[in-house]
Amino acid sequence: MADKNKCKLGKGMRPRKVKIENIIDICEVGLAYDGALLVSALCEFVEMLGRDGVDAPINRLQFFQKRLKYGLPTETTIVLYELGFSDRVISQNLATSLNLAATQKKEIVKALKQDREVAKAVIEKYPSYFVDRMNEILQ
Repeated sequence: MADKNKCKLGKGMRPRKVKIENIIDICEVGLAYDGALLVSALCEFVEMLGRDGVDAPINRLQFFQKRLKYGLPTETTIVLYELGFSDRVISQNLATSLNLAATQKKEIVKALKQDREVAKAVIEKYPSYFVDRMNEILQ
């Protein structure tokens, strides 16, 4: 798409062609990291105001911050990521394979324990770190 639209980086006589590495850098650093820092700063600022009724907006901003930071679409996948399945593909696969909808760590752990065999089957195809993490949770 960048080639088709003749996108260039830089100014002057010698602008460079846009490479996939440039696009990845913009997304990972510019959006995910810097964007998450900005949203975090906004949360801190709103909390410092100390006004009533800001809890809901702060919670929404914090959820948005985690979506930016982790690159995940739902609260369930974010909770799985924070439980130690810190890989986007794995957390999403667990959520869809087990049909998880919970948004609290305690509820997700309970759901994993209830569907223990499916959880183990899903995680077996991934590196041993994730298998070990699942075994810790299931105990």
